[in-house]
Amino acid sequence: MIGIRLRHLVFTGPNVEPAELEFGDGLNIVYGASNTGKSFASKAILFMLGASTSLPETEEITAYDGAWLGITLANQGDFTLYRATRGGHLRLYAGLSKGSPSGKGEVLREKHDHERTDTVSHRLLDAIGLANKWVVRDGNGKKDSLSIRLLSKYAVVAEQDIMSETGPVYLSGNPQERSFEQNLFKLLLTGTDDSAVVTVQKETER
Repeated sequence: MIGIRLRHLVFTGPNVEPAELEFGDGLNIVYGASNTGKSFASKAILFMLGASTSLPETEEITAYDGAWLGITLANQGDFTLYRATRGGHLRLYAGLSKGSPSGKGEVLREKHDHERTDTVSHRLLDAIGLANKWVVRDGNGKKDSLSIRLLSKYAVVAEQDIMSETGPVYLSGNPQERSFEQNLFKLLLTGTDDSAVVTVQKETER
């Protein structure tokens, strides 16, 4: 088995019942009427994967101080990511937990850094075989280190992206990003990155 599977998302806090969302195997679709938390749920998943630095500010979230994301990492087994609702670094625990896990867990830094292996981005990318990959951004061969943030738009897809007429490759809608998004999508399809590409400085930089 290759990949990451979501198991549950739980918010906990003092003197309040946990708020919980369960996930099934395969594709999960969160649907419902307006203002029922669909957008918040998708943004909360990105927050727990380290793809964003903060949760949306809502009146409901103030009662909770911690979030728990249960995940299965490829052939490594079940784990739980914990993060304070105010943000900051994460902690990874073995097994599925919805609060008060056993053990100290493994601290994972929130920000991606291609020179570090103790980040949540590297831990997740490593589980799907995409750690230490590079994607060319422009015609000069300038490269970005692949991160969970860059992949997040393909993992958690919003309603407007599903309805978009531009297709799954060019999700940003920014013409200046087309080359980068094309190369990123190629990596997802083939598993081959742009590490071998030679970067040439622009004339203005030289």
